[in-house]
Amino acid sequence: MIVLYVILGIIALIVILLHFSVRAHIRASNDGFEISVKYLFFTIYPRKPKKEKPPKKEKPPKRKRERSKKKAESEEPQLLFSEETPDDLPQEQAETPAPAEYVSPAEMPPPVESLPPPVTEEAAPPPPEKKLTKEEKKELKRLKKEEKALLKEQKKLEKANKGSKLDGLKKKWAMIKPYVPTAWKTVKKLLKTVRFCKTDVTLLTAKEDPYESAMNYGKMSAAVYNAVAALSMIFTVKIKRLAVNCGFNENALRYNADVTVCVRPSALIAIAFCTLVNFAAIFISGKIRSRREKKANKIKNSDETEMLVNE
Repeated sequence: MIVLYVILGIIALIVILLHFSVRAHIRASNDGFEISVKYLFFTIYPRKPKKEKPPKKEKPPKRKRERSKKKAESEEPQLLFSEETPDDLPQEQAETPAPAEYVSPAEMPPPVESLPPPVTEEAAPPPPEKKLTKEEKKELKRLKKEEKALLKEQKKLEKANKGSKLDGLKKKWAMIKPYVPTAWKTVKKLLKTVRFCKTDVTLLTAKEDPYESAMNYGKMSAAVYNAVAALSMIFTVKIKRLAVNCGFNENALRYNADVTVCVRPSALIAIAFCTLVNFAAIFISGKIRSRREKKANKIKNSDETEMLVNE
């Protein structure tokens, strides 16, 4: 029992932690754009920069090694006698070449006969053209007709393959079609779980000409209010302040938007679990329906065969 209580306590703690929402604070103005993401008391983004480690100090060279090198240099033996260079040595006398052997004319090889120059492809005369007989011409015509027939058959096969591809796409769409309504509903629910809290938007438009500034004010106010209305249809929007102001005698456009976006992980997990259950129910019902249709087709085929045998 104690183990069960511990497991239930851990599950309850996880559920409570998942119920707290992840908050993303977004701020946009003429000065710049800022975003920060938090969960409970932890900041997920931006992370704190890592502290740079101080550079390592270079170790001074050891003096013992220098002393050992100096001792080794001092202990090296000095040469008393200089070696003779090869230039000081006496030059050797050049060797006399050996006399060539005498060859009698009887032993001489016979002279090579001069061969004719090789015949190149360019110099070779072209082969004489043969005139085709009537039978050979008929065979050529027959071969050309067979090639045309093969080309026509290939085109027909290509068209048939295109039709089979369309059939395959239709089958895939028929398999996916039952899941589309449930998927659309889940997408809507997921978007509604995203909450725009403390929405604070201020906008100032100004022109030197009063007429132009008034027209610009009307356009900007219509665009802002329509955009917020569209967002409220998709997401859950809570407005703190929404103001569009008009100025004169200057060309300026100043804006400031401050929004906190909240999402509960528990809501996302619940929606995902419900969608998986719905998809499983649709899959199982489709399998049962296909089996029933197969059985009905088998019964029909057996009845038809019995009727034919009786006839």
